[in-house]
Amino acid sequence: MRLSMKRIAFTLVTALAVSGPSPADLITQGLDLKQSALGARLTVTQVKSDSDVLRIQVGAEAARNIKGYGFVLTFDPEQFEYVRSEEADASMISTNGNAALMVHKNHEAGRVAVGAVQVDGSSASGNGQLAEVVFRKVGDAGLSDFRLVEGIMVDLAGETTEVPASVLQNVSLGPTDYGLQQNVPNPFNPETTISYQLRESGRALLTVYSSLGQEIRTLVDEVQEVGAYTVRWDGRDSFGRQVASGVYFYKMRSGTFSDQRRMMLLK
Repeated sequence: MRLSMKRIAFTLVTALAVSGPSPADLITQGLDLKQSALGARLTVTQVKSDSDVLRIQVGAEAARNIKGYGFVLTFDPEQFEYVRSEEADASMISTNGNAALMVHKNHEAGRVAVGAVQVDGSSASGNGQLAEVVFRKVGDAGLSDFRLVEGIMVDLAGETTEVPASVLQNVSLGPTDYGLQQNVPNPFNPETTISYQLRESGRALLTVYSSLGQEIRTLVDEVQEVGAYTVRWDGRDSFGRQVASGVYFYKMRSGTFSDQRRMMLLK
């Protein structure tokens, strides 16, 4: 049997009945859903990933006086394994410092149901973060989709509103942004390592310059896939000659991204 948001709401009601006063005043026992007529929706975005862990963030847009929410997030169980759900660091329904009551269930492969309600009498409107759902990579495919379905928002009066589905497509465990790190070691002699990340596939260009802006050596000039990379510089120019001690700069360009850092060779 599928985990629906009606079951999530019922679980919240039951939990509130044993954990706080007047649960009927906190969330409605009547679970009839109405369609959102004001553009309110739940959003799903990829916020962080590394080699095997992925964090998906769920937020709200155009919310009006909400104290709770619920959703089902579907995923490919052959590619990802559900780990846990937790409130976002800046959850819009927990701005008073009181954590919301949260439940999450993963009884069916490829589906996790999450719900939360704030019981301190406060509510929130507008756009903001709500929850983070953590997954672990178990398959070998590079891309996968996550779908947020059966979304609901619960307002301060306890009325439950159904919101549109949302899709996060082509999720990978590669970097979520471009980046150029400081070389290690620095200062160095005779060689150093430079690390960088590509958010999108494309041509990557990494070049070393002197303190006067003269091009010393191109370390990377090729089309690369999304991912994290390292390259070593042995302190030699493009003709294989050892360069002198001093300050050098390395600059990376890929797509619209451009960044540079400073390094020092000491002999």
